[in-house]
Amino acid sequence: MPVSMQACSSMADCSMMKLAAGSHHTIALRSDGSVYTWGANLDSDGGTPPSAVFAPALGRTLSGGADRDANPGAVSIGGVSEVTGGCGVSVTIAGAAREVWSWGCRAGTGTNYCSLGNGTGGVNVPSPTAALNGTSGTRFSGAEAVATGHFHTLAIKEDGSVWSWGQGEALGQGTSGNQIYAGQVLAGQSRPALCSGSYLCDIKAISAHGCRHSVALHKDGGVLAWGYCTDGACGHGSTMNSSTPVRVSAGESAGAQFGCNNGYLCDIVAVSAGGYNATGSTYALHKDGYVFAWGSNGFGQLGDGTNTRKLTPVLVRAPLAGVPAGYGNYLKDIVAITGGSHAHHVTAIANDGTVWSWGANSAGQVGDGTFTNRNRPVKVVRTGGSILTDVLAVAAGESHTMALLLDGTVWG
Repeated sequence: MPVSMQACSSMADCSMMKLAAGSHHTIALRSDGSVYTWGANLDSDGGTPPSAVFAPALGRTLSGGADRDANPGAVSIGGVSEVTGGCGVSVTIAGAAREVWSWGCRAGTGTNYCSLGNGTGGVNVPSPTAALNGTSGTRFSGAEAVATGHFHTLAIKEDGSVWSWGQGEALGQGTSGNQIYAGQVLAGQSRPALCSGSYLCDIKAISAHGCRHSVALHKDGGVLAWGYCTDGACGHGSTMNSSTPVRVSAGESAGAQFGCNNGYLCDIVAVSAGGYNATGSTYALHKDGYVFAWGSNGFGQLGDGTNTRKLTPVLVRAPLAGVPAGYGNYLKDIVAITGGSHAHHVTAIANDGTVWSWGANSAGQVGDGTFTNRNRPVKVVRTGGSILTDVLAVAAGESHTMALLLDGTVWG
């Protein structure tokens, strides 16, 4: 169950703050453009889900990768407008030129490249470093949004193009090789119906939390995915991996209620990827407040009441408890959806400011006061059992979940 922490030295400092989570750390953005990080406490005691996060201290410079620093504080970078986190890496958009700066990165061996895009691979970086366009050494700029997974990062530019760097098929560049500089994502199946050129276009949102797959929302409401499609994470009816974008099939969105009758998912307003290694899952928020999910489901993370993988989108089912009469068979009235970074649980904010969650729960990350995996949504509650309310944003890591409330406090 969530307990409170104060993320800033005063309530005024917290205005317009944003949250992001990597697999084992949390990142907070204040309204003055400063960034704070801290490590999640994954321990639990006497049946109490994880709660211990330290209050970030002002004026401190980062001395190690974000997920390696148990004493949180200010990162030595300013002018930040966006933050995101992955498996041991933190990524930001900073400055008037909207450059991408990253730090951390859990260096692997062999082909496990860091997702920093700074011209090096497999190297831990304790201080912010800029992503580069190539061997020219010019900084990657003009980013509107960023997303990072286990070993790869995505960025949307102002023109709606998508760029990537890091490891493998999840880059969408038509190869399984690694890229240590920013490269453009190819059009794939978006051509010719959505994009006339060789590259993916008109993208509104991206997500890479699914470790080894990526997902993008097109401006027309359609969804594209690529990378490791094991267990159906790409939603195209197959488990075959794809190194270029494929269009997500309609699945249960076909028919009279949602009208996605051209064979593809439609009218989507937000997307999120989740998963661990090759077992990815993907989530899509429909304009009417319903949630679609597909991919791996071993922990019930698709929320459809089963633990069976799905190769095309299914609707997240209604909770078993806590809903009014006449609610219907499916989860609805959702305004935001978040798949966990390197994780198998999901959170969804309802239009009343409460949070539904489901999936893996071995560390209490679902937030319902138990350690029981949930294959249908349950309400997130505070210590004592009262429902958590007034939630503005949520962020989820491998075994922890954080929520930003209207009063500026952060719960986790």
